[in-house]
Amino acid sequence: MADTLEGVELEDGIGADDREIRAPFVVILHRQLLDRDVAVSKQQDCVQTLMTLLQNVLQNPEEEKFRKIRCSNKTIRTKVMDVKGALEFLTAAGWRKKVINFEPYLLLAPDTQPSETQLKTVGAAINVLTGCLKTVAEKAERHEREKLLEKEDNNIRKEKAKQDIESDKIDRREKFQYK
Repeated sequence: MADTLEGVELEDGIGADDREIRAPFVVILHRQLLDRDVAVSKQQDCVQTLMTLLQNVLQNPEEEKFRKIRCSNKTIRTKVMDVKGALEFLTAAGWRKKVINFEPYLLLAPDTQPSETQLKTVGAAINVLTGCLKTVAEKAERHEREKLLEKEDNNIRKEKAKQDIESDKIDRREKFQYK
């Protein structure tokens, strides 16, 4: 059975050390990234992008290109940097800001391969994001249903208003024809 930590589902068999590693990620997610002020679509895009960045590092720890994120990249800027809490999440996962040739980057273990501890932290972040993806997907579905219901409700109101206008036209014609 999976554990939950502040509403985020985690994998089975989590020890105390793993919980300590995951705790900052959960706090950042709930206090910032999953905040009501952040649009659901932005949350979903951000979580998926973070997941991709982290998985790339875990699958290819020796590849520097996966450990080096250019902050001015349009996709990174719109889906990560502009979303409240995303930068903090990456910082908690071990990335550090650095300016190279007057351009800002986020780097994970820039001079060497990531240590086992860093990779374990990245794995913990992925685990938290995996649980979060389900929550965000459910939120997105709920949001879409609400938008659809609102749209249907507006269409019903518009149709009723049109019928009322037509009814008024007919009433006025009949009223003025007999006089």
